[in-house]
This record gives sequence, structure tokens and C-alpha cells, in this order.
Amino acid sequence: MSAVAIIPAKGRSTGVPGKNKRLLAGKPLVLWSIEAAKASSVSEIIVSTDDEEIARIARKASVSVLYRPPELAKDDTPTEAVISHVLMTLRVAADTTVLLQPTSPLRMPYYINNMIALLDVAPFDSVLSVTPDRHFYWMGKANRASPMNYVPRQRPMRQDIVPLFRENGSIYAFRTKGYLEAHCRLFGKVGLYSMDHPWAGIEIDTENDFQLMDAAMHLFLGAKVPA
Repeated sequence: MSAVAIIPAKGRSTGVPGKNKRLLAGKPLVLWSIEAAKASSVSEIIVSTDDEEIARIARKASVSVLYRPPELAKDDTPTEAVISHVLMTLRVAADTTVLLQPTSPLRMPYYINNMIALLDVAPFDSVLSVTPDRHFYWMGKANRASPMNYVPRQRPMRQDIVPLFRENGSIYAFRTKGYLEAHCRLFGKVGLYSMDHPWAGIEIDTENDFQLMDAAMHLFLGAKVPA
């Protein structure tokens, strides 16, 4: 199956100002996603942006750029609107579309490949990356709550808890034709792809997230994504 990767990267950001072009472990945040896509099996990479500096970073990395109009670069612009703009403006013909959000810099290229392959071999229309979670959860208010996934009198060992799966926002893959009908990244029969490393699903949404990720990558990863 042919696959195209879309990387949405606007210039402004409320949580972390200018985060997509801000240096993380020595390179712009958006570049981590571009490089992961380039090392994967996707045949084309398109960066959707409204920012000239981000466009310059993308072109220097030899990937395509599509400028989005101002109305698609607002804080409340849904990502689906950006995806639709790319697919319809460029008349993308690839069988599969992969969405890679810059806020997840530690995804591995093989994750991308595996999700594309999953759409090819399994009867799924869309697939999302998830992180398994075996914590104890409660629901309700502070003064009236109840456990969600265990019985306190029969407290299980943590490894015996049936995991919940957290949508980590790192990768979404879907059939292009189906998306153009649904205009939603998750449609039809949805499959889960569980990432085998917990750090791979970390998202950068706040200034604290950015600083912690930057420090961790310098300290533990040597500013390189592990193979």
C-alpha cells in the first residue's frame, strides 16, 4: 500500500510558544517527526504550516510543504480540518494516510511501518497508537468516587490488571478514501497499535513537558532517538 505522511505544524502555540520550531535536544521539534517519517516506508511527507521558519526547516529536510490559510491556523482549529485541506488540495492518491503530530518526538520509524502494515493485513479502516496502562483508576468526584478497574477488597497485583489503553497521539493511520468520506481520523473498524516503549507515547503539551523531555533526551538518549 502506498502511504503519505502529514505533519501538522503551525507557527503559534498557546501551551508552549513556538514549540514546533523550538529546539529540542539540538534540533527543531518538528524535525524529529520529519526524520522519523523519512526513515519509514511512507512515499511522501507533507508538512502543513502557516509559518515560514517551519516551512524552511521542512524544505531543508527535503520534504513537501503546504501552506494553510489563517483560518486553519487558529488555536481551536481541529486537526481533521488540516488533514482534509492537505488531502483535497493536493489530491493525494496514496492508499494510506499517516498523521504524525510533532508533539510526539520519540516515535520510531518501525512504529509507522507496523501501523501501515496493520492496515494492509488486518480488516481495519483506521489505526491509532496507544500506551498500555495498568494503574488503578477511580471515577467520580472527590467526595463520592468508585473504582473503575479493580475491587479494593481483592486488590490484584499490578501485572495482573487487565490494561486500559491510553490514546497517546503519536501516530494515526487510516485509509485515505475512507477518510475523505468520514472526515475523521478514526472511522470504520478501528484497530489499536500498542507501543512497546512507554517513552514513545510521551506528548509535549506544556512548558514543563518540553523542559523535561529536553533534559531526558540529553541525559539518557544522548540527544538521539534510540534504535
